[in-house]
Amino acid sequence: MAINGLEHKQYWILQKEYHKKEMVTSIVENALVSHEEYPKYSGFYGPNGFLGGHVMSREFYKVHGQDDTVCRLLL
Repeated sequence: MAINGLEHKQYWILQKEYHKKEMVTSIVENALVSHEEYPKYSGFYGPNGFLGGHVMSREFYKVHGQDDTVCRLLL
């Protein structure tokens, strides 16, 4: 699909997928809790480069912003 899309100016970004947990500290019921979770990093770029981003983390490897997702800012 990626190669065929070139003819129609439909470009793809391909990257290797990997799953690696990292230590995350969050606030749960007014207490700090630390545990290992899977992260999903997202970056935002402007004309002059990196503007910032966010990291969503979850105990399950599919991270998409569910109710149990921890969100952090990247600056």
